[in-house]
Parts: sequence; structure tokens; C-alpha cells
Amino acid sequence: MTGSQAGADAGRLVLAEVARTTGVEGEIRSVETVSFGWVVYWAPVSAGGGRARPGGNGPFLVDRESGRVISGGSGVPVARRVAEYERRLRRVAARAREGG
Repeated sequence: MTGSQAGADAGRLVLAEVARTTGVEGEIRSVETVSFGWVVYWAPVSAGGGRARPGGNGPFLVDRESGRVISGGSGVPVARRVAEYERRLRRVAARAREGG
């Protein structure tokens, strides 16, 4: 799978999560590759085809290994969310190496 295909798959996961949890139809605005997967930026689409503007449509993180979609809202800077998730993954990997 190429990087662009994987990013598109991450976008589909995010749109499915948005629809499941909010009932809102969305569109992918951009996808950034990060160490563990992707940051997916999305926007809601209004019924008339224009952009709806509800609050709280922050980007999602998508874990490449697990396919996990992580929402965190729009109140925390993306760089901080990415750094926190990377730290979490390092802690989990360290525990696994230690056998626990």
C-alpha cells in the first residue's frame, strides 16, 4: 500500500468515526504523516454543499499499527497531541519489553 493510499484509508476511518459518533457528514481536508500514523484534518459538510461551521471539529490521530482513531478535540495543539501519543506508545513498548 502506498503512503497516499494509507492516508486515504486513514481518512475513511475518520469519516466513519465522525458519522458514527455525531451523525455529521464530513470531508477530509488534509492528511499529515507522523511517526505512528497520520493526523487527519476534516470539516463537516452542510446539506447544501457548503461548509458547516460547528465547533469542535479538531483533527484525529490514526494509529497505523492498530487502526485506532483517536479524537482529542480542537482545544489542544496538534503537536502536543502527537507528542503525548508518541510518549504513550513508548511506555507501552517499554512495558512489553519488560514482560508486563
